[in-house]
Amino acid sequence: MDDDQHAYDQAEKWCRQKVIKKPAVALFYDTKLFHKTLKETSKALNFPLQSLLSLVRTTHLQALKLVTVTVKRDISIHLEHYCNGDSILSIAKSAAFPPFLMARLLVDELTFSLGRKELAKIMREPRCITKDLILQKFEHSENLNFSISRNRPLETRLSLEVQEAIRSDPLYGPEHDRARHSIGVEYEVALEQTLKNMGIPFETESQLREMGSARTPDVLLKTPVAFKMNSEEWKVVCWIDSKVCSIVYADLRFQRDET
Repeated sequence: MDDDQHAYDQAEKWCRQKVIKKPAVALFYDTKLFHKTLKETSKALNFPLQSLLSLVRTTHLQALKLVTVTVKRDISIHLEHYCNGDSILSIAKSAAFPPFLMARLLVDELTFSLGRKELAKIMREPRCITKDLILQKFEHSENLNFSISRNRPLETRLSLEVQEAIRSDPLYGPEHDRARHSIGVEYEVALEQTLKNMGIPFETESQLREMGSARTPDVLLKTPVAFKMNSEEWKVVCWIDSKVCSIVYADLRFQRDET
């Protein structure tokens, strides 16, 4: 247990150093470098790769909450940089902000009012960003020289910039959303099967919704179960959310706060 705690402490320290470092660490803007670095760090710290990835995501998300306010406040400055020819990726780096999220903010500013659903669709399919979607006052930004080559003659600069931002972001974007959803579903199935094998009675999320319950965790135990945490402390578990376990299970501080 002491060895496990030491490995966790080292992994948490590494994550915090990378996430809060200024200027922004390159690995958060290069998907290949990100995964290469994580594999090397996992081996060096003797810490499971998936746990390290989960811990990086959680640490990054906590830091993101603080910087998002500043980025949104300065969005006109970032917009000016884009219209002067800076790439979305370089703007994201200078603001220490995820490329995908920066791209979403800029698309929202540069295009006609899309609404949340339409904006989400555009970010999933950036090739749909055509010139007629771009506000007239920003049309000149399409005529600037930029480094990304067009695969199709009619592709807009904004479309290509967004595609580059998505490819470069190792933590946020459509692909990562789908992966997290798939993992969540997988853990739901595993959780229910494990409880059945242990003979622990429970109600599922869908059953709770049918009953009109205000709170719908993945499983609600019909009878609370107590677990001995150490020689003196016991924890009573009334419900379990498998998505929490699968996505942020590596963050021990989160688990302590939630129990």
